[in-house]
Amino acid sequence: MNRIRLRQCKFEIKNIFIIIIVLIVFITSIMISTIGKKASTDMIYISRNIINTINTNTVNGNIRIDLLKNYNMNDLIKVNYEGNKITDIDYNLENAYEILIAIKKEIIKNIEVEMPNIYNYRYVVNNNTVIVEMPFYNYTHNILIANLGPKIMVQLSMIRLIDGSVKTKIKNYGINSLLLELYINFSITSTIVVPNAKEMDITSSYDILISSKVIQGEIPSLYNGLLEQSSELINA
Repeated sequence: MNRIRLRQCKFEIKNIFIIIIVLIVFITSIMISTIGKKASTDMIYISRNIINTINTNTVNGNIRIDLLKNYNMNDLIKVNYEGNKITDIDYNLENAYEILIAIKKEIIKNIEVEMPNIYNYRYVVNNNTVIVEMPFYNYTHNILIANLGPKIMVQLSMIRLIDGSVKTKIKNYGINSLLLELYINFSITSTIVVPNAKEMDITSSYDILISSKVIQGEIPSLYNGLLEQSSELINA
């Protein structure tokens, strides 16, 4: 009788032990999954800020000041008239393509210049690609442990695609005068690759005024005083 009770007791202890192990494994897997997702989300957020900061600083600085001042309206558009009225606008897509290529080169060139100002951990720049090391516990935003934990490698492809177009706006500007504004509109698609997460594309769009001037002519009445036109989309 005592032997039977002893066996039953051992069997119950064994079952309880197995249940405890299963619960520990289950709870641990849930915690790892939850923490992993939170860490990945934080890494994507940091990566997005790096990309947007580099692109925006380059566009607002080098591209606006140095690059686009080398182009004028005659390089990119030709205004067509019928009598004194504007009919349409022809675009020089070859020069527009050159601008997009120059923008792409300028951003790649400025990656190494901008990175030290916006990222404090280790990183490697290889042409268009940036590999950044992010401490695993950075997602906690706790000053005591944010720099601890294994380093996770995140890959940023700064320019996967750049496309854009030339855009013009013409509006009435006094008697028989028009204000012509010339814009370069472009979008930069970047890619973020985080371990155990889907590859994510980030798109930044910019609309930059290249130049404006007053020209002679009239806008046909059907446009209600504002004529807007864009060129075909160009990929670089």
